[in-house]
Amino acid sequence: MNVMNICLWTLMGITSAKYTHTEHTHKISISDLSKIRNFVEAPDEHQEDAPEQADDSVESVATQENVVYISSEDILSGTYRITQPGTYTLSEDLIFNFNAPSNEQKADELWSPNDYDTDNMAWFPSKAQQDDYDGLYSYTGLYSLGFFAGITVEADDVTIDLNGHFMEMAYDFYLQQRFFSLIELGNRQFISGQGSMSVFDTDTTPEVYPSNVVIKNGLLGLSSHHAIHGNNVQGLSVTDVTMHNFDVAGVACNGCNNVYVGDTVIGPQNNNIPVLGRYTH
Repeated sequence: MNVMNICLWTLMGITSAKYTHTEHTHKISISDLSKIRNFVEAPDEHQEDAPEQADDSVESVATQENVVYISSEDILSGTYRITQPGTYTLSEDLIFNFNAPSNEQKADELWSPNDYDTDNMAWFPSKAQQDDYDGLYSYTGLYSLGFFAGITVEADDVTIDLNGHFMEMAYDFYLQQRFFSLIELGNRQFISGQGSMSVFDTDTTPEVYPSNVVIKNGLLGLSSHHAIHGNNVQGLSVTDVTMHNFDVAGVACNGCNNVYVGDTVIGPQNNNIPVLGRYTH
């Protein structure tokens, strides 16, 4: 039986709690998250002798044999694309800030983050990256809207072990990229023919929807859309994860089957959104 432990933080009296991230204020602190987790995970004294619930996830042999560690060096210039089965383990906290401009660029009075007349738009794929992240400059391709995910899972039998770390968007990147998931289960955010770029959708890249994905052991923070998003996934296990400060949803999985979410805290949702939807355009 699928289980989702969702903690109603409003009942715990921490709706006004804040945590300072660089120069910006968000609505929940790490200490408060720890309190929530302790609340969720506290054993029920009346169920001490109850049998332990089985985890629905099963890691394949391929997942166990191929172990890859992900660090900040791996995410400097774009989405980390997982295209082989294996266990992908965070070796440190990850803050996504792809192709960020330098302080010197930002100090230039003539510089604008929304300048389209350039080969290297800040926080977007450059023209030199079109082979890996195609679409921004042609309006056709997987990355027509820029970097839409921190990590994409484009293979079956993948485990993402957060390893006690967190991942989130840098605030400037969060402002500029309004369609983003920290983890995207697939090679695209919309199925073919749907979404905000469907009118331009002539891309012929095969759609990838993974099976047997495990995400566990950490925290997913600031995101302009989702913490975890996917379509048509067959087999997803999310355990021991805390998600907060997402603008839209913690987990969204459309047309997915065999989804297990356990020992997981979802919320609070971000309510400190700095721009209106029209800024996206």
